[in-house]
Amino acid sequence: RLRRGSLEETIAGLTDPCKALLVAIAASELRRPIVWVADTERRAEEMLEPLRFFGRALNGPAASAALLPALDELPGRGVGPHPEILETRAATLSRYVCGQVSVIVTPSAATALSFARPAYYQGLSLALACDQDVSLEEVVAHLARVGYVRSELVDMPGQFCARGGILDV
Repeated sequence: RLRRGSLEETIAGLTDPCKALLVAIAASELRRPIVWVADTERRAEEMLEPLRFFGRALNGPAASAALLPALDELPGRGVGPHPEILETRAATLSRYVCGQVSVIVTPSAATALSFARPAYYQGLSLALACDQDVSLEEVVAHLARVGYVRSELVDMPGQFCARGGILDV
């Protein structure tokens, strides 16, 4: 059902590759970020690669899509979400608000909680470059501020260890 001048369009019966192509075209033509909500985590993961393919075909290598996974445990239930999921969510949202991602693919369960303002996600990242002088104390303070845990050995996302002048993240 398409109506000229309508703010909302409904299209039914498309195959998954056609859906990915349509979303990639919309992101390219609208020149604004898009959130594509899938019914399950598995469906969101399945749609990510075709979407990346069509995004690159339309806009070159700079076009990108990212997965925003749902939390495996909701807050307040005594067990926190897995650190890898938290890391992926933070990285995706940070890249999204900084304009590095044109499309987020996410399961509907990931949208159950509210999101912070964009400036919050921009503040989660710290850009480091080769041959750049940076204070180790500044980096350690930033990691602690954004939720990384100091440990003796780094063996999972969300941990860091500083020994002498060496930083493991």
